[in-house]
This record gives sequence, structure tokens and C-alpha cells, in this order.
Amino acid sequence: MSWRFRQDRHRRDENARQILQDLKDAGFSVRDLSQVGDDCMDAIVGRNGMDLKLEIKNPETAYGRAGMTSGQKSAAESWRGEPIIAVYSTRDVLDAFDRLMMARRRSATC
Repeated sequence: MSWRFRQDRHRRDENARQILQDLKDAGFSVRDLSQVGDDCMDAIVGRNGMDLKLEIKNPETAYGRAGMTSGQKSAAESWRGEPIIAVYSTRDVLDAFDRLMMARRRSATC
């Protein structure tokens, strides 16, 4: 396996850096997992005692628009915790977090 192949194998989507920085700036805890490999999720972000597992995709590239790869889908399906979600922007993460918060509030009041 050449160095170039290994380097490309764990390349993260170009928008990931900005999304993760935006989330840090918004007060989220952020753990970048993009270099872990083995179809691991790209990041875990948390705030207010809740977290999201993210697969970050770039809508500007055909690869990103295609969504999760088969390996990423398999990893997401086998994950036993909160779902791994594909996101394309900071807004996607904030919207997903809002939905999670509303769902938790509903379940707490039932």
C-alpha cells in the first residue's frame, strides 16, 4: 500500500473543518474522528448532556452528494448507540440537535 493511498483513504470532506469549528464556536464539545479509519464516524459532538455522531459530507462534490459509502452505512447500521447521521452543513447539525432536544423533552413529559 503506497503512502498516497493511505493518505487519500482517510481524507475528510473539505467542509468538515469549518463545520467542526462552527460547532466549537457555538459551545459544542467536538471530537474529530476523521483519521480513525475503518469507516468510523467523522465526529462526535455534544452539548447539554446530549451528543450526535456525525458523518460529514460535502455537497460540492459528487462523492459527498452520494451520501455514505457502503462501508459507512454498514458501520452506522451496526452502531448500538444513538444513530450516526450524515450532515452537509453546520445548519444540518444544529437542526438535528434541535430535533433530538425536542424528542427528549417529549419523552420526559410522557
